[in-house]
Amino acid sequence: MSTLESKPFLDDGQVAVHGLRRALANVIASVNASPDEPQELSRRFGLDKTLTWRIARVIREEDAWEAVQHIPRRPSIQIFATALSKHGAPAPTIEALWSALDVFELFVETHSGDRETLEMMASSASRKSAYKRLEAFRKSGYQANCAIWGVSARVQFAAKFIAPSATPDMLTLATICGLVGFRRLRSNTPWAMASIQSWKGKSEEDPDYLSSVRPLIDDPPSQSELLLPEFCSQPLPSFSVIENPRGVFRHMLDEGAVGNTASATVCLGWISSRSAPVHESYPDETGDHVVIVSTPAEELFHDVFVHNDLAWAFDVSAHLYGQLPGGPQYPTSGPDAPKLPVPTDIIDLGSPPQIVTQDIPRYDEMITLGARRLGHELTSFRAFRYRLRYPPIPTMSVIRHPLLKRP
Repeated sequence: MSTLESKPFLDDGQVAVHGLRRALANVIASVNASPDEPQELSRRFGLDKTLTWRIARVIREEDAWEAVQHIPRRPSIQIFATALSKHGAPAPTIEALWSALDVFELFVETHSGDRETLEMMASSASRKSAYKRLEAFRKSGYQANCAIWGVSARVQFAAKFIAPSATPDMLTLATICGLVGFRRLRSNTPWAMASIQSWKGKSEEDPDYLSSVRPLIDDPPSQSELLLPEFCSQPLPSFSVIENPRGVFRHMLDEGAVGNTASATVCLGWISSRSAPVHESYPDETGDHVVIVSTPAEELFHDVFVHNDLAWAFDVSAHLYGQLPGGPQYPTSGPDAPKLPVPTDIIDLGSPPQIVTQDIPRYDEMITLGARRLGHELTSFRAFRYRLRYPPIPTMSVIRHPLLKRP
């Protein structure tokens, strides 16, 4: 929130919040007390411990946007002011507190309308604890989406592989993805797992060959060529493939029973048979590994496994883009499309990758299979992970790395 259009909000907020901080501090100082001792404030003036803790946090927090979430409402400040007035706080100091509160409340009314909306806006302007507050908002969004769409998952995961191709200056790509602990909250709810361009032949020499991908395993199940039945929960969930226009096939979980007893883990995998180039086709082009996030999930795991021969691609970064139809979207709006305010730290899992996790059953076996299907051992890869609790939907998670400059 550093654009010119946000300047009135930022400036007015700084003035209002810091003015209120100063007024609260002056009231406490006027009775020879200290905001560094909230428990003593509570004992000495007969105040609720939570109230004195919040007031102390407001006073001590130098970042106005961090202080916002702790500012008590007017009735609580009335209790505070009355108590300290009885213990000798001068009337002018109390009046200055009410004036500062009036300025703050006018700021809230002008720029956000209510305190709840202000905290959301402040999350984009604040620093240290913004991500914690935003996670709470994302959790609320997750719960709402579960109720609206009638499904939930404990984990959505995707592992992307990038390895040298037999064709010089090209890359081979593969994907393993799935949902862990998927359950329906309404029984009439099918759910799409992947949308993939169809295939008919087994190789590019086959005249009926259509696809840009091929199954990861040799003997795919009849329900869907993408399913990895060894890693799915048993019995295998009911699955269908629905053809959409332009040769796109949607791989769908069928309608099913509701609740925990019918929860399922579903894993899919494929190899991209059309290799990607290692060189830029235009200046500053990047290699992007994309996961579409459209299922209400408690956690997202997005991993990229880069072959050690491709060390130039180890410089990775994570990005989360909104995909609402009415807003700017990536990639059509370019890499500078607005990114969502979420943490985007990358975890380097090392080489050989340290990938054991309790959140995804048999994940190490899945990943070992993916590496071997590309003709390599897992020890030949370095892994990078982006992990996010309560990912918002619909979004696009992108792990990005550079491409080589053309000679």
